[in-house]
Amino acid sequence: MAAAVSLVAAIVAAAPDPPPECSAPEYRRLDFWAGDWDAFEEGDKTGKPNARCRVDVILGGCVLREQYQQDDGLVGQSFTIYDAARRVWHQSWVTNRGLLLTIEGVWLATKGYADTIHHEGLPPLREVLDSLLANGGQVWACSACTKPRGITEEDMIEGAMIISAPDVVAELVGGAPLYTC
Repeated sequence: MAAAVSLVAAIVAAAPDPPPECSAPEYRRLDFWAGDWDAFEEGDKTGKPNARCRVDVILGGCVLREQYQQDDGLVGQSFTIYDAARRVWHQSWVTNRGLLLTIEGVWLATKGYADTIHHEGLPPLREVLDSLLANGGQVWACSACTKPRGITEEDMIEGAMIISAPDVVAELVGGAPLYTC
C-alpha cells in the first residue's frame, strides 16, 4: 500500500502545472495599456500633464489595475477584467472623492447611451464626447467588444468607429494620443 501511495504522489508531483486561468488571448488584449502614462487635460494648450497614471497587470495576469493621481488631489483606482462568461471587458473605477463608475466602455460609443450619464461636479458625458470629437479626437469601439453584443456601425454615435484590437495597438505605437475615462 505504501508503494502505491508513493507512486501516486510521484505521478502528481511530475504532472505539468495547468496553464494560468487567464492565459487565453482574450485576457491579453489590453496588456498594451500597462505602464506609466502622463495624462493631459483636454483643451489645455500648455502641453503639461495634469495627472499621472500607472497600469499594472496583477492577480496572475487576470486584472489590470490603474492607479491615477491628478495634480488637484483627485486620486482614483480602477480594476479592469475580461469576463469570460459574458465575453466582455469590465472596469470598476473608484476615487478619493466617493465616485464609483462601472464601465463597459463599448456602450459609450452607441447612440443615446452617454446622453443621460452625468455626475455632479463633472460635465455630462455626452458633452465630453462631443468636445473630443469636435477637437479632432476619435472614439474607437473594439470589435472584440462590439461583436458579442450585436453592436454594428449603424448603432454608433456620429464620428465613432469600430476598430480591431491590433489596429488600436498599431495606432498607439504610431503615436496616436490615448484618452481614457
